[in-house]
Amino acid sequence: MKVNFKCKKCGSNILEEVLGDVTKYSAISAIELLDNGYAAIEYGNSNDENGDFIVYQCASCGEEVDGCYNENNLFEYLKENNMLGEN
Repeated sequence: MKVNFKCKKCGSNILEEVLGDVTKYSAISAIELLDNGYAAIEYGNSNDENGDFIVYQCASCGEEVDGCYNENNLFEYLKENNMLGEN
């Protein structure tokens, strides 16, 4: 089901999951030397593994989704607040 999240604090529609201790793999698609002498990498696809759940929150203001500590809690929260739709 599609998530139609709306933050109760700021109205943003971007819900994010915050993880700690994550291993991330990123493909490097380009690199260039900038005028300041530092190199800048452009990344392509990435893959995340492992990680410890910290919180579900609004990506704009950081307001935490209370009572949601796993996928099932989050699903129930979204369902009860009419934030689920068809794909």
